[in-house]
Amino acid sequence: MVAIETASGTIETEVFEVGSFSSLGIQKNEFQIQVYDFQAHGIFSDYNGLLGLDFLESTRFCIDTVTNSISIS
Repeated sequence: MVAIETASGTIETEVFEVGSFSSLGIQKNEFQIQVYDFQAHGIFSDYNGLLGLDFLESTRFCIDTVTNSISIS
């Protein structure tokens, strides 16, 4: 368990290490992820997850707020 700061306050998440994880054409091996069950805590959202900057580390990327897209170069 690890405590993280959110816009709504501090929450505790579980931490797991996965053998591999991929998204946006990027693959990370032996990668740690944090897991939090939003629905169990009464939080309902259209989002299923969030990628952090640690996942994008060493990657050139652009977040376009006009088109709501991420491009990897």
